[in-house]
Amino acid sequence: MIFNTKIQNIYLLCGLALSGQDVFINWFLSLMNHSDIVYFFNNIKNISDLEPDNIKTLKTKIGSSDMLYDKGQIITHHDNREKLSTQIQYYYLLEGQIKEIQNLVIFIDDNPISILDIVANKFINSKNIYKIICIRDILNLFSNRIHNNSINNGTFYEHNMKTYGLYTNNLFSTKNNNYITFNFNKFLLESSFRKNLAQQLNLNYTPHSHHSFITNSNFKNMTSKQNTFNNIQKYFLIWFNYQNDQLINYMMYNNVLMDYMCNFFNFCFEDNHQILKIKNHLINLKKYKKLIQNN
Repeated sequence: MIFNTKIQNIYLLCGLALSGQDVFINWFLSLMNHSDIVYFFNNIKNISDLEPDNIKTLKTKIGSSDMLYDKGQIITHHDNREKLSTQIQYYYLLEGQIKEIQNLVIFIDDNPISILDIVANKFINSKNIYKIICIRDILNLFSNRIHNNSINNGTFYEHNMKTYGLYTNNLFSTKNNNYITFNFNKFLLESSFRKNLAQQLNLNYTPHSHHSFITNSNFKNMTSKQNTFNNIQKYFLIWFNYQNDQLINYMMYNNVLMDYMCNFFNFCFEDNHQILKIKNHLINLKKYKKLIQNN
């Protein structure tokens, strides 16, 4: 059983699905040595998912495949900012036969943060356990869940008041010093945040990364049609197309919630929701609307 396995480092992440977990793992792998082996479990919903009969993950050796697999599904990994879909190498399924693990990463989706402590206590032979809250601003998170439901013709990702309550509980849990916070917004925007996160996780930090982060030039080039807004639209403006959704609209005009989004994520509305301020950058939403209409 994996709970009895000798493990050097366990990284437990909990948050609502689509909170930036894929970005975390890409960055995490970029800080690994090429000889390191990482075992990765994604989309864990219940502790029972980690029982031997339910484990459906694959081993990845960094440097030889640079690819992660989860239950047969490919998680896109970027090396030199190019997809490695042509370099896929399949690895054997874990069957509980491994006696020692150096690095284990587990993503637990759509659960209260307290599950981090429950799962951590299950691992009786681990040396280092890092409990991480994975969180992003609520407008883009919920809008991304709506978007993914629409393109997949389903309701896999809930976005209702129950999910809203779970999110706010997780948000307030970031004040607990027992947890490390992976703030997706700040992670993309601030190299100092990434450096501090690496230090908290005892990882060897290097400024470069396989993932393309947001830079000042991304904001300066937003008016360029050829630029297609780079990653700003992808990460910070998803909500714009879903602002008529009842829950999204409710959250947008919830002043207490939006004040928290501003203070915690540097995601701020100004001038009666006509301006969006992301860190130190101002986006005129009227101009943005015209820009996307012309593209």
